Amino acid sequence: MDAYRHELLETKPATTEADESNFWARSRQELLTTFSNEDLARYHAHELQSLDNYFKGNLLVYSMDYVFKSSLVDNQAIISNFVKNRPHTYFYVSDKNLQKEGTAFPDNHPNKEGHALIAEDLFTYIKESGL
Repeated sequence: MDAYRHELLETKPATTEADESNFWARSRQELLTTFSNEDLARYHAHELQSLDNYFKGNLLVYSMDYVFKSSLVDNQAIISNFVKNRPHTYFYVSDKNLQKEGTAFPDNHPNKEGHALIAEDLFTYIKESGL
């Protein structure tokens, strides 16, 4: 993205939100033509495993089902394998949907209410699972 941004800034001194979207789209396309799905899966698994270099404590990996799907990489299998091989590590995929509940920004990231919903969802999971 930085290379595409630099290229544009040589001719246009300020970038817009549309430009940022273009940087992302061009970068994504370059990534997908450079690396296979298997390369991406190996990278994701390696980076997840590298957490152990920085943190050895209990870990709860959280996601929502609707944001977890990818046509490129089986995220659930990668995380499930990581959790299975790491002591005191748990994986919770919630059925909550921030978009449907109106608690997300247009880019799908949680807003203030979305963060509160996630916190409550995690708290409920931790209590009910006995963690």
